[in-house]
Amino acid sequence: MSNKLYDEKIWSQEDRSVGGGEDIIIDHSYRVRLFKEKITDPSVLKTDQFPIYLLVEEHEIYDSTKTWPTGNGKKKVYVSGSDSDHIRKAIALIDKFKDESANTV
Repeated sequence: MSNKLYDEKIWSQEDRSVGGGEDIIIDHSYRVRLFKEKITDPSVLKTDQFPIYLLVEEHEIYDSTKTWPTGNGKKKVYVSGSDSDHIRKAIALIDKFKDESANTV
């Protein structure tokens, strides 16, 4: 069973003019999760365990003119480093999205 080391979701909102005096609201959802799993390498001693980190980014866009959100996601796997190193990476991704959101509104 994997351990969740970090999970944060933030929202930003943007008003956009589409012409003809009509404005739409676009909501952005950004979520970053970090998981850690320890695996055993069967080619070595059964007691040796190695950490695997999975960093998941999800970005969804909710457009008031559409029924379903659009979005994309990224997954990155790391096999070395400490918990704190990877948690800092996850926080840096959230902070980057916050900065970008602040500049577009």
